[in-house]
Amino acid sequence: MHSTGGHLTSTAIACLVSASAAFLLSLLLLKGAAQDWQAMPFAAALAASLTGALSWRLLVVTSRSRVLLRGIAAGALTGLLSHPIAWYVLTACAGSAPQHE
Repeated sequence: MHSTGGHLTSTAIACLVSASAAFLLSLLLLKGAAQDWQAMPFAAALAASLTGALSWRLLVVTSRSRVLLRGIAAGALTGLLSHPIAWYVLTACAGSAPQHE
């Protein structure tokens, strides 16, 4: 049986891996893009860390069986759910940014 500290550690690692991957991929994909897209790596990292930690916690940490399959499902769910959240965060940031004329 895992301790609560072990659960928090594995969830934190899942969160960090998801956020790092999203941030680095966004930076690579948006290299040389217009200045309007500068917030996307941060929005992607935030969305991936939130959905990654939540899906990992719900699917992997709470189960004792089929951990590999549940880990794959948590990763797929993170990829699926983090996109709309990243766009929402990006839109919210763009709406609150000062307008340049």
